[in-house]
Order: sequence, then C-alpha cells, then structure tokens
Amino acid sequence: MSRYVPVMLDYRTHIENVSMYNTPPVFAMYVSMLTLQWIKDNGGLEAMAKRNEAKAKILYDELDRNSLFKGHSVAEDDH
Repeated sequence: MSRYVPVMLDYRTHIENVSMYNTPPVFAMYVSMLTLQWIKDNGGLEAMAKRNEAKAKILYDELDRNSLFKGHSVAEDDH
C-alpha cells in the first residue's frame, strides 16, 4: 500500500532537482537583512518611530497649511 506524500516532503523531488526544488527567495531575504541592519545601525525601532513621527508631522503640517487640501479628520482624533 502506498500513501500520498506531499511534493515538498518527498525526498525524490529534491534529489531529482539537485536540491533546487525549494530554493528560498534569496534576494528578498538579503534585502530584508540589509534593511534590518540599517534599522539597527540607525537607533533601532525607537529611533524609527521618532523618525516616522517627524516625517508625519512635516506632511500633516503641510496638508493643514496648504489651501489645496481639505482635511476631514479633527485634531482630537489624532493619536
């Protein structure tokens, strides 16, 4: 009696494809590593939060100042 083995768990699949059947997304992993290292080198998550708050302030101050934009939220709702 044979039983079904999912392709990813079948060693024959990996042997026949010279272990290339499940190649991880190396570029995405590399870019993620670089990004995480950059975050760490620039002060970590707390520094990123402050940086993002400063960028948001610039953006929202401009939206409030510029008559081309009409805001729909009220300041009391900001977090």
